[in-house]
Amino acid sequence: PPGEIIDQFQDLLEQGSIDGIALLADAIEKQEEGRYAPFCRKAKGLAENFQLAELEVYFASARGGNK
Repeated sequence: PPGEIIDQFQDLLEQGSIDGIALLADAIEKQEEGRYAPFCRKAKGLAENFQLAELEVYFASARGGNK
């Protein structure tokens, strides 16, 4: 996904908003007609399992190390 979307997820992660990550994942998946569905499903799954460190790595890798 574009950096702007990853930024939104990262902001929620920094706030510790697990529910926010899950809600954003659902919204992005619907808005983008499934284009980012695999990314969103994985992010939501990690969040729901409270795997915050893994989420941080996942978002960083999705960004490709760029901001």
